[in-house]
Amino acid sequence: MSRISRTLSVVCSAAVIAAVTVGVPAAPASATTTTVDCTTDGTTTGTFTITDNEVTDDSACTGDVIIPNWVTSVGD
Repeated sequence: MSRISRTLSVVCSAAVIAAVTVGVPAAPASATTTTVDCTTDGTTTGTFTITDNEVTDDSACTGDVIIPNWVTSVGD
């Protein structure tokens, strides 16, 4: 096989791989959800939910709430 044939073969192979890969959809992102307890005098009084580092929901928390330091925002 000549040098030009090998180069052409490599270029064509790369073009086919690129064309096939462009049409492949990415896997959907998976949300990370954590439920955290709210407490009063050591008794759980409710919970709140953290989704993708954001407080997203609560179930009528009363008492002490300790938001983990990795939370980046609090939703509406």
